[in-house]
Amino acid sequence: MPYWVFLTAAVVLPAFLFLYMGQKKQHPLGSLLFAVGAAIACAALGAKLAYALMMCEREFPGYGIAALWRIAPEAFCFTAGAAVACGGIALAAKRTGIRAMSLLDLFTPAWLLAIALLRLGESALGTLGYGTLLEEGLPGPLGLLTASNEYGEVYLSVYVLEAIAALLCLISWTHHRRQEDGTAFRHAAFLLALAQILLENLRARGMKYGFVHAEQLLCAAALLALVFFACRRRDGGVRRFLPCLTLALCIGLIVGEEFLRQKSGIAFFSHYAYWLLALILAVMEGIWLWSEKKVQT
Repeated sequence: MPYWVFLTAAVVLPAFLFLYMGQKKQHPLGSLLFAVGAAIACAALGAKLAYALMMCEREFPGYGIAALWRIAPEAFCFTAGAAVACGGIALAAKRTGIRAMSLLDLFTPAWLLAIALLRLGESALGTLGYGTLLEEGLPGPLGLLTASNEYGEVYLSVYVLEAIAALLCLISWTHHRRQEDGTAFRHAAFLLALAQILLENLRARGMKYGFVHAEQLLCAAALLALVFFACRRRDGGVRRFLPCLTLALCIGLIVGEEFLRQKSGIAFFSHYAYWLLALILAVMEGIWLWSEKKVQT
């Protein structure tokens, strides 16, 4: 199926979902349409500019200033686009007088649906969403997690795992949606960024700075921002920011793990790196839950 079909679906279906949910909350249709337009525009511009600037050493020598408006599916930063789309919703909320956190909660299911559809669209982009080369295909339904090239080589379909991760984050949104404004969005966004650090690691292609994927760094920055703003809402003076420090240490451990896996040649890290990464990510989820709790003074 052509990529433009997935792209169109990723714009139209989430937009209708957002408008439907907004109308149920009795928000003005004009305000909702403005929010949709702001999210789409910010996502496209943010993804394009982030890619051009982060990959400037590769883009500008080849394309010059045209790198800023070069339209190709692989020439956009997915994580930046997803994050800036939320910024567009926040700006629209300020313009229309709707509480930003309330509107972001409302936007989250449509946002996750759009992410899932765009990820599935990578099936039409050749090897862009491929991961590890497998010795053989996976059995039964697990075969959906693999893709093959023209030579019959079988690869892990990372884009399918990323789409599943986005849809699974809806479970978190459903669990938290009746809580304080912003809670459902924050939990879903944290889980998505956390999962993306692992899944981006499985990609064979991507935006890389040496041994680290650039989108992993963006996800780490998003995690730190979410924990920081959660800590600001806590009681306890300076010690309320301890989760931020602990999370930063975990991010440092992930960078160290990546370096040792790719550069050290130590067999242990080659065999158990992903298990170690998963353990660190589980600790980071615990830190997030810690940051969301109130500290008694």
